[in-house]
Amino acid sequence: MKVKKTLILIIGLSFLLAITSSCKRSAVEEPSPVGPSTLAVLLKLTTSTNVLFAGLNRQTANITAVLQKYDGTPLSGRTIYFEIRDAQGLSVYYGFFNGKDSSASAVTNSSGEASVVYYGPLAQELTSNEQIYIYAIVAGSGKEYIVEKVPIYLIRDLLEFTFTAYANPNVLWCTSEKPESIITAEVKLVNGVPLYGAPIHVKILSGRGEFENGKRKISTETDNNGLAQVTYIGPTKSELPGEWEWVQIRVFLENAGQTADEIVYRDISIRLEKGSD
Repeated sequence: MKVKKTLILIIGLSFLLAITSSCKRSAVEEPSPVGPSTLAVLLKLTTSTNVLFAGLNRQTANITAVLQKYDGTPLSGRTIYFEIRDAQGLSVYYGFFNGKDSSASAVTNSSGEASVVYYGPLAQELTSNEQIYIYAIVAGSGKEYIVEKVPIYLIRDLLEFTFTAYANPNVLWCTSEKPESIITAEVKLVNGVPLYGAPIHVKILSGRGEFENGKRKISTETDNNGLAQVTYIGPTKSELPGEWEWVQIRVFLENAGQTADEIVYRDISIRLEKGSD
């Protein structure tokens, strides 16, 4: 009888150990690399500029959407819808897309990209400055939609932004080598928001010197910090006829709303001094 009880106890312990071992193994199993998380889709939306000036001509912004899987794999052949809305997400009619419509669609290419052009309003179509949002919408799984948006500021009142320009350094010593100065322009809203993609033109009005490639006038645009920079290259001391000379440089912000494109500008001065090697 004792032998029978011992045998039953051994069998029971073996069964319990088997169950415990099985539970431990399943607890540390790695999740499948092809699980549901791989179905995640990412939508990224960018604009070439976040500021358009409303004037006599329409300025444009290139709107680009990129659709990818979570691992970066591009999704081609998907239709993305673009709409113009306000801060509350309601449709507004400031400007238009290709075809003069307030909405547009484009199909993603092999890189997962789809682009449209947004045309800003004319001055007569705005009574004040406005902020709009370009929405990108793509169908997800089931009844879900993926939505992204980017802001664009529509400027009609020129008092609503700040525009500064300066040279560093503003005194150059001319030696056997040509001296250089960095010309910086900064464009921001009055609340400090930087305006990127704003077209900036820099022109030497008088005095010697040049920009890159021997140009006396050069164009660029502001970056994500609202800054644009160009390099002024001064003359050597042998090219400076006197002991010193003033260089006058005009930095202006292109404004399609004015008949004169230099209406919004800042003048800066650089003093050239004859130095010694």
